[in-house]
Amino acid sequence: MPPAASRVAVLLASLAPGLAALGLFLVGLGMPQDRILGHVLQAALLSAVPWALLLGLPTCLWLLRAGRPLRVLPALVAYLLCLGPPPGCAAGTGEGLVVVSANLDAYSEGPPGAEQALAGLAPDVLLTIERRAEVVPGLLRVADNYPVPMARPSHGHAVHCRPGLSCPAAITPEFGSASTVMPAGLLRVELPGAPGGRACVLSVHAPPPAPKDPSGLHPYMARVASQLREGRLARQWGPCLAGDPALVVGDFNTVPGSPAWARLRAAGLRPAEPHLAPWQASWPAGGGWPDLPFFALDQAMVGPDLRVEGLRRVRIPGADHKALVFRLRAG
Repeated sequence: MPPAASRVAVLLASLAPGLAALGLFLVGLGMPQDRILGHVLQAALLSAVPWALLLGLPTCLWLLRAGRPLRVLPALVAYLLCLGPPPGCAAGTGEGLVVVSANLDAYSEGPPGAEQALAGLAPDVLLTIERRAEVVPGLLRVADNYPVPMARPSHGHAVHCRPGLSCPAAITPEFGSASTVMPAGLLRVELPGAPGGRACVLSVHAPPPAPKDPSGLHPYMARVASQLREGRLARQWGPCLAGDPALVVGDFNTVPGSPAWARLRAAGLRPAEPHLAPWQASWPAGGGWPDLPFFALDQAMVGPDLRVEGLRRVRIPGADHKALVFRLRAG
């Protein structure tokens, strides 16, 4: 092969995983959102993007062994920057509040031990979705919708706080489309260093677009986004006040890059993790499903003057989602 052709071949080989990731992203965005199949294909294609980026690492390392460092190193650095640090390398400062968000799967009966596992994470704030967490050692349940008649057990939502923490909270009425709705949790927490010393935490559980009805996801996300302006509460909502910096966390039932996710970006929120990597996937992770996380359904996004540090994902007994664990601090 002529030298010029060889250089081009090496360059294209190093860029191939990135070009594949771009193609998956663009095709995924084009999937129709008015049908269940469109949502499923979009989630699958967008969730494959991090895997394509990860494939860039061995590809570039193999090409480096062929002796083409100057043509391969830029692509290798780009893949490393896109993927971010490997799991377990996220570090918190020890400051701020420990927040845990966990979808516990209302349709799983076991194994037992979810409450003890959640308590072992030593949260200041615990947000539980779907299955009832009646008593979590060391925490007080400050808000829930358990007495409210629910169409399905999966509509449960609760907020737990450590004793002594000022944590006014409420669970909203269900909202979404005419046929598919879910509630949200709202709490206003003390956060030294934040404007006003407070932050608003919005615990979300967007209606799943599959397997029955895709109509609720976008109206739900649009309602949440409408309450925000430049990442802050635009008006009072439950215990949260206008101007509070916002953290939106929970089961988004959509993946990064999707149109529903983009609504929150447009409202001034930024992803807690600026990178895109396979180890950010949180579902399915047991609870009657295969323990093969592929979809990053559980996410955290923050507004100005807030920072999420040390974010990690933890398996909880009987749950089909990994729980999010992180520190929330001003910054």
